[in-house]
Amino acid sequence: MRSSLFALVILIACAFSSGSSGFSTPSEKAEDELLLYLAIIKKELFVRGASVVFLTDKTLNIKNTPYMREFLDSLKRDGNEVPTELLTQFEKLNETSHQLAKEMELPANVILIDASGVQDYLLRLKESGKEVPKAIAKIFFSRIAFNAAQDQALVFVSLYCGPDCASASFMLMKKKDGIWDGDRVGNLVIAALVESSKASGRWGDLRSQI
Repeated sequence: MRSSLFALVILIACAFSSGSSGFSTPSEKAEDELLLYLAIIKKELFVRGASVVFLTDKTLNIKNTPYMREFLDSLKRDGNEVPTELLTQFEKLNETSHQLAKEMELPANVILIDASGVQDYLLRLKESGKEVPKAIAKIFFSRIAFNAAQDQALVFVSLYCGPDCASASFMLMKKKDGIWDGDRVGNLVIAALVESSKASGRWGDLRSQI
């Protein structure tokens, strides 16, 4: 009995160390989250000409983001290409917000920041005599839902890249040969949200407010 139990423990340990079990360690998951965030930032903003992207340090959640709830219900109702496993996991993960780790290794042109601190950051740049970037974008993420094999992921993205440039969508991402890529599902250009946000002072031209 003891020898059988010992053999089972060795088998489980080997499975984890080889990575063939389908499980992932916390560090592997954190690495995948970072790679996924950067893949989306590149795909959605840098290709549009953004020179600096402000990554907000707190994730969106279903309760404080009404249109996320609407999108999610639509995806569940329409039965599209998003696996049920991901939809269920996403809803569970995003009941509350999550603080992104300040230790994330980001490129110099991606700045982790409090959503309300962008204008202060730009003002400090201006006051110090440094050049204020001309093409600025702000991006918000939800928490990321992974499948069990951690080769598919669902994330909600809300981005702003100018007075007439804003969108919100789910993105279904897939990993192949260690690289994350994917497409939008349930995309919406949120013109009405942009107008209401400009009126409330939440968004608007980021450079014009310094």
